[in-house]
Amino acid sequence: MSLSLIQTYRASASLALDNRRGAVSQGFRADIQGIRGIAIALVVLLHAGLAGFQGGFVGVELFFVLSGYVVTDSALRKYPRSLGANLKTFYIKRVMHLVPLAAIVIVVTLFAAYFLLGPAFNTDLIEDSRWSSMFAANWRFISVGANYFIQGLDQSLLNHYWYLAIEQQVYLVFPLVFFTVLRFTPERFRRPSLAAIAILAMATSGLWSYVQTATDTTVAYYSPWTRVWEIALGCLIGLIPSAAANRTPLLVTTTVSVIGLAAIASSAVFLDSTKPYPGVLAWWPALGVAALLWANEHSVRFGPASWLRWRPLRYLGDFSYALYLWHYIWLMLPSQMVNPPSPNWLPVQLFGALVCSVLSHHLIEKPLMRAGRFKNDLVATLLLLLISVALVWNASLIVEQLSIRATS
Repeated sequence: MSLSLIQTYRASASLALDNRRGAVSQGFRADIQGIRGIAIALVVLLHAGLAGFQGGFVGVELFFVLSGYVVTDSALRKYPRSLGANLKTFYIKRVMHLVPLAAIVIVVTLFAAYFLLGPAFNTDLIEDSRWSSMFAANWRFISVGANYFIQGLDQSLLNHYWYLAIEQQVYLVFPLVFFTVLRFTPERFRRPSLAAIAILAMATSGLWSYVQTATDTTVAYYSPWTRVWEIALGCLIGLIPSAAANRTPLLVTTTVSVIGLAAIASSAVFLDSTKPYPGVLAWWPALGVAALLWANEHSVRFGPASWLRWRPLRYLGDFSYALYLWHYIWLMLPSQMVNPPSPNWLPVQLFGALVCSVLSHHLIEKPLMRAGRFKNDLVATLLLLLISVALVWNASLIVEQLSIRATS
């Protein structure tokens, strides 16, 4: 009798473990990493100046929508009654994942630019670094009238930090609204309430993006108010129960997946810097990735979802954040030298960016995300944030003094 009870207990424990593993595996979607891989590839190929990728800037739209989806999907798994704990966990993860590596790349960019550019060094980069360290680079570029689409000597080597700035600004408010609704709204009204907020944000931000693009494209490109709708779109897709896709015929979901992938590819090919952007055109790639996020959970075995799970593409997605940070200095700094290298050096530049990214991902990103010391320690996280910002400001002061001495 006791042996039977022991066997029953072991079987129950094994089943419970399998269920937990199943929940985790269902929470992770390999195709999302593949989409990240496509997004960063488009951005890098655009900045590398390769023909046929003049619309590679749409990769950022993919990142925005993906971010809204992933954050929403993760937040829905949290215990809704723990408002304070959920907010603390969210912000700790954001800081640990984004801030230290961003600060390191800024410091490297400052010193590399000063020592490698020589007389071509633009001192505006010093101020750009300070704004970037506080994730406010987009406001800096709006104030100086920077144009993302005009590459050249006046292009800041930290221009790509505008995207990180917008994300951080949106996520100062987004989780507060999200978790507050979860905490104080009855369960059956939670998703409808959050969906209504997302739709309202999409409508107002989308309209403002259209209006602002027609009047001032620089402000429209860098403003968080013209980009909120993309994160809200991802949020809306994340709020749709997966059962909705499961009840849809495979032919329909697979067709939607193919159309979504085609929308992303065509936007990258046919859009360019001469088009009014973001405005209405940003919906082109954004809706494409939204279609993939919704349909890929339930599509045919050899459809787009399986293509996006291709291991090299997924791995590219794994270190996409590091590559986004590192690629710009490797690709843009040489073009600002007094004697720029020939185009034959492009493979070396791309290889250098990849090496720095992979090393940063495995030696900085992953260890920090796994560090148990910071998981629930808000004070330690705030100290790390302050140290990261201080590191950049100290570096900027050193470069500023070196620049003053060089010109005096």
